[in-house]
Amino acid sequence: MIYAFIATRASTPERLKLLRNTITEAKLTAGCKFYLHLIPMTEEANLVGVKYSGAAGCDRVDNSTGNVGQHVAFNRALDEARTRGAIYFLRLDDDVEFITKRWLSKLMECSGKLNDKFILSPTVRGLRNPPDVSDLCEVGDVHLRFSTDALGGVCRFHPVALLNEYTSDVRLPLGAGDATGIGAYCQERLIPMAYLKAVRVRHITDIQEARDPEHFSHHQLFQHLPYIPKWPHDYPTS
Repeated sequence: MIYAFIATRASTPERLKLLRNTITEAKLTAGCKFYLHLIPMTEEANLVGVKYSGAAGCDRVDNSTGNVGQHVAFNRALDEARTRGAIYFLRLDDDVEFITKRWLSKLMECSGKLNDKFILSPTVRGLRNPPDVSDLCEVGDVHLRFSTDALGGVCRFHPVALLNEYTSDVRLPLGAGDATGIGAYCQERLIPMAYLKAVRVRHITDIQEARDPEHFSHHQLFQHLPYIPKWPHDYPTS
């Protein structure tokens, strides 16, 4: 079983359109079945998830509880993947364009050829700051470039067994630290991380910012502000 999740704070028309496209295109072009868990952080995104539920869309949609940040969302989804006995765990951004047909089937196939000992990502086109990677290598009949620091979270594919000791640090900022957290974990345990040559997706941040400045107006704030959960009890009155 492949367990995928999308955490989203989409609320503007442009971002909601990207979210809808990501949900529908992911299922249409994956080339295999997978379970999709949407974690919406706005009421608008929650409505999109409900509308696009079922075989062609989301298999689970959480009720929106506000912006809990990427780390709380990651842990929630990973716990559910473990509970369901998933073999693979996929993190997807809410604004991915899938270039390669059968992209998920090919990710799973490549992971199998690598004995499920790698954390993988498609090659990501359109990034403002492309990641540092090695020269092209061939390992187990798979052509890839090793990540030299951290593997981005646009479309990151993990064998669940490799994450047995991992928990995303909820003390980190809402919108930062996902990739570096996984990167540090993998470096400590000598788990290889790599981008696949044969699988490609697109994620054009510059164009998205130009089209939708409202959504990105708080982006820098979320790079510094941590998640602060609501206090569940009333304060004493005396």
